[in-house]
Amino acid sequence: MLYELDIIDVLCEDLKQKGYNIVKRKKAFRHEGADIIAKKNENGLNIFFYIEVVGGTSSDPTSKKFGEPFDSSQCKVHVSELLYACFEHVSMPKQENASYRIAMAFEDNKHYRKHIEQIKSALEEMKIEILFINTEKEITL
Repeated sequence: MLYELDIIDVLCEDLKQKGYNIVKRKKAFRHEGADIIAKKNENGLNIFFYIEVVGGTSSDPTSKKFGEPFDSSQCKVHVSELLYACFEHVSMPKQENASYRIAMAFEDNKHYRKHIEQIKSALEEMKIEILFINTEKEITL
């Protein structure tokens, strides 16, 4: 199982390799705001990438679920919470000469995949990207 911060590490490294600068990233299991904000400039256009992340288990050592896999109900709640955060990013004021990408990233497991599959067409319509990170720390779509 991967903790949320493990997934954030993998994604930030991948973004850096793709030419993004990490503007903000979550560094502790409790924080406010987007989990990752990355930015790069292509041909005079600023591209911002906002990513919301959840792992496969709790990162909080005081939690009853610490080190235990989330069940399907918990995963559904996490998808809902990340979706709300993504809608906030979609709704925020935008800069001129900028493009925005929004994504949700999950540990690759059957529960998250099931819940994402159920709303996949709406996510595509809203242009919210989905990233799955497996236990080998590989990113899949």
